[in-house]
Amino acid sequence: CELATGQFRPALRDLNAAIKLAPDRAESYVNRAAAHVALHECPAAHADADKAAQLAPQYAEVAHKLVADCK
Repeated sequence: CELATGQFRPALRDLNAAIKLAPDRAESYVNRAAAHVALHECPAAHADADKAAQLAPQYAEVAHKLVADCK
């Protein structure tokens, strides 16, 4: 996985495709938020964390902790 190896742009491309195919999968939004954080794209990271929390409330805490320092 590109995200695990630090290849964040390819990871974003793949996660965008995954979200297009399964827009209700919260895990994809959490992972895309992580990629955005790594690229210092904070507004996008926060939007994805919010979407993940909306889709699956059990992800709310982890998603928001992930982006908490991204400003």
